[in-house]
Amino acid sequence: GEVLYQTGRYVAAAQVLEPVAVALRAAGNWEGLGDVVARVGWLHSLAGTPHQGIALIQSLLRQLERGGATVPPAALYAALGQLAFAAGEYAMSTAANQHAAALARASGDRLSEVRAEYNRLCVCGLLGQLGAALAMGQDVIVLAETTGHLNTLCAVLRDLAIIHALRGAPASSRDYIERATVVARQMQDPGPVAFTQALRGWILSLCGEWTNARAELDAAVALSRQTQRTWYSPYPLMFRARLSLDEGERSDATGAAREALELAEWSGDLEALRWVAGVIAELDILEGRAEAARARLLPLLDRP
Repeated sequence: GEVLYQTGRYVAAAQVLEPVAVALRAAGNWEGLGDVVARVGWLHSLAGTPHQGIALIQSLLRQLERGGATVPPAALYAALGQLAFAAGEYAMSTAANQHAAALARASGDRLSEVRAEYNRLCVCGLLGQLGAALAMGQDVIVLAETTGHLNTLCAVLRDLAIIHALRGAPASSRDYIERATVVARQMQDPGPVAFTQALRGWILSLCGEWTNARAELDAAVALSRQTQRTWYSPYPLMFRARLSLDEGERSDATGAAREALELAEWSGDLEALRWVAGVIAELDILEGRAEAARARLLPLLDRP
């Protein structure tokens, strides 16, 4: 299962773990079952099926509560926090992450702690609390470096790059995305590698390096298309659509954005849907369809 996960084959990795969960349940090994179900939950998040993962974890939590078994592992709540975030259920995500962090600190589970704290950072960022997210990010970097968890380290560096870009600090944004790129090159999973490369392309465009930005984005899209579709898949196409729109290439922007939208709708990732909808809404406005743009964006407004 670990090899499949590291190479981006999330559905196959989850299928490998299913009989393990059955055997642990039959043996009454609730702690081990919690850890395995947490891993399956993370795989659902990455595979673009967050609601299935939420249902799986909530079912086990109810069973553990009824049976009076051992305290659920922090990993279970950390996975629930990530799944809820991907599904746009921010209140659920915040509650799960806080519980996960408390359990993780009490048990010495540093990996679950860094995942929970990173999830909290993501929620803060999506709710516009950028200053708080930046402050949290420094602590998450230290935790991720301590645990050696490259995926989380790469993710938090990417997110800080985005936040600095949104706050109008391109130099700081460039610094963080270059650090994220160094980490991504140590990873085998093509999904986060392509996402990081695409984000670097977008940031290069903000710095006025249009030719380098196009090369990065084309490479990211090509890498993404070599793999099974996952949570990461819409982003390289979305960033390329954004660059094409900025360059005045409406046809290319439309094609890339609609492909990204199809992938975002498949994954149910609210963040991706918002990014893509912004590009398509701008295209609608340029073509004189302001009401269509408004109708596209209204359902995606922030919600608790």
